[in-house]
This record gives sequence, structure tokens and C-alpha cells, in this order.
Amino acid sequence: MGTVHRPVMLDEVLEYVTPAAGVDDVSLIIDATVGEGGHAGALLERYGNASLVGIDADGEILERAAVNLQRFGHRVRLVRGWYDKVLKKMIAEQRESVDIIFLDLGVSMFHFIESGRGFSFKREEKLDMRLDLESKLTAYEVVNRYSQSELERLIREYGEERFARRIAERIVREREKRNIETSKDLEEIVWRAVPKNYRYRRINPSTKTFQAIRIEVNDELERLKRALYYSGLLLKKGGVIGVISFHSLEDRIVKRYFKTLEDAFLSGVEKPILLNRETSGIGYVNENIGFEALVKKPVVPKHDEVESNPASRSAKLRVYRKV
Repeated sequence: MGTVHRPVMLDEVLEYVTPAAGVDDVSLIIDATVGEGGHAGALLERYGNASLVGIDADGEILERAAVNLQRFGHRVRLVRGWYDKVLKKMIAEQRESVDIIFLDLGVSMFHFIESGRGFSFKREEKLDMRLDLESKLTAYEVVNRYSQSELERLIREYGEERFARRIAERIVREREKRNIETSKDLEEIVWRAVPKNYRYRRINPSTKTFQAIRIEVNDELERLKRALYYSGLLLKKGGVIGVISFHSLEDRIVKRYFKTLEDAFLSGVEKPILLNRETSGIGYVNENIGFEALVKKPVVPKHDEVESNPASRSAKLRVYRKV
């Protein structure tokens, strides 16, 4: 089976992602980013009467989930597809009937280590970065076809990279000589683009650029916004949504979206709220649906988990209950 993805903050998820219904009354759980099924299996064990729908865009990793969750038999239904699209389709049949929705927004270790798709700058792999291999846009296309201004924008916005202009300029200069084919090619370009004193910090200088390109290829931030909206329609009253994010862009979207719903509920607002794109980047929220935060501050991994699983260090868990 190869590398096993270690579910992040498993104990914390079980502690905080708890609906108003009792353990025996939870009937339907959606793991919208099921991956290899680590969180899904733990939730099914805790809620013994529940069924679970597990969603993932990657057919390869869904096969791993099927093996890891086969002990739960008919209680599990796995669906291949982008989670925002699947959640939208489920509204017609499951509206206000779901007890728990869970999203772990991290990319599986399978993708970094075994997929061969160029997610990691530590390996010599073709630039791909697609989670769904049926999608058309690849990292190769982004790196070799986007204009310098487009590259600078996405590296700055999605990577929050201070040297976005220098990196974009270097990419364009290098691709005029030859196409940029592999992850190591791109890492070398970023390495040369940034100042020398920026190269030897704790985090590899390519990290933010690779993150930005991956977000662009998979439309990650817009998918999250849509999924939060659909989740509000699917959850029953007292149901909960838990979201683990791994960088500030994702966490900011989750925080602002539910803060708006929480404030609207407390103030008695009964009309849809159109949010200002420049201030929130979210666009719309649910009508007549309120949420309350179950944790005042995001839950973060304990020191022991970070020590044993460094990939968890930036994780943040936020949990909200539909009221």
C-alpha cells in the first residue's frame, strides 16, 4: 500500500466535531475529502449507527480508502469527484439531513511522495499537480503558458510570497530558453530568483510558489467557498462542520464565512448577505441559516504530534454548529 497518510489531529476531531444529537442518533456523516480514510474510519467507529459518504477527486487514493474502510461494509459509500460538485448534487436528496460534514484540506502524503505528479520540490517529477487526473489544467501549463503578470499575481496571492515578481520574471526568462519540465527544474529557478539570505531559512524558498501553483491547478480556494455554502444547506439543525486548514488563505475563508453567518444569526438578519469581494473574497452566504463557533480559537496540534508528524505543524481546526 506504500506510504500511509497520518490523519491530523484525530483525537481533536473526535472531541470537537460533535453534533447536538447523541452518539447513537448520528445517522449520516460526509467526509468531503476522505483521502485514505483515516478520519472517516475513526468517525464511523465513534458513531456506530451512522453511514458515511466519502468524497475524493483522486481515483487512486479512493481505492486506498476502499481498502482501509472495507471493514465497515455497507455503512460506507465512496464517491469520486470534486467535493464542491458532489455536495451540490447531494442537496436535492439530503437537504438538512446530515449530522456531520468534515473537510481535511491538506494534500495527502501519497501525492507528495508516491503520485509522481510534481507536488514536491524534493523529487524529479513532471510538473502536473492535478488531484483529479481528468482535469485539463496542469502545473506545466501554468508555468510555461501563463503570462509574467499572471504568474506574479498567483504566486503573490496564493503563495503569499514576497518575492513573487522576481520569481515570475525568472520563470519567464528561463522558459524562453527551454520549457520547464520538472519539479526540480522549477525549484532551481525559484532558488536562483530569491535573495541569497532567503534561501537557507527553515522553510524551502520554493514552498510558497509550489503551493500557489497547486492551488491554481485545482481551483482550491473557490471550491472551498462553494463547499461551505452547500454544507450549510445539507446540515440539519444541530449538525456540525469541522474544517482542518493548512495555510492562512484557507483558514481566513472559513473564519470569515462562518463569522458572517454567526453575526447574521445573532442580529436577526433574515436576508442573503452579499459580501464585498475586496474585503472577504466570499461573495454570498446562506439565507436564514445561522452557525455558532464551537471553539473560540482554532484548535492546533499538540507538541507531540508536531514532533512525530511535522506535516501537521500548520494545521488549524475550526468547528461550527448549525443553529
